[in-house]
Amino acid sequence: MANLNRGYIKIWRDIEENPMWNNDGKPFSYAQAFIQLLLWANYTEEKMIIGSQLVTLKVGEFIKSQREMAESMNWSQSTLNRWLKKLVAMNQIRINSESKKTRVSLINYEDR
Repeated sequence: MANLNRGYIKIWRDIEENPMWNNDGKPFSYAQAFIQLLLWANYTEEKMIIGSQLVTLKVGEFIKSQREMAESMNWSQSTLNRWLKKLVAMNQIRINSESKKTRVSLINYEDR
């Protein structure tokens, strides 16, 4: 749980459009990658169609393929996979594979 005495900062989602966000196409740091997960997460419940299926994404969830995630972070898929497993072990996220896509749920997203 967040330490509420430390306060918080706002990060606008358009930070991804800032040239400093992905400096010269270098691989993301773990911290930058975690912030990227926060940016991808829904801040409201959303229904979307994936393939021919209607999917409801809750607050703090997103769906992307691991290939899409790895490419956007300039990582290999094996690096991404190891990192996601580490986050699961640290109780930071839950993952659920859904036919070519991965649903990522950030634990305690509302506290962030």
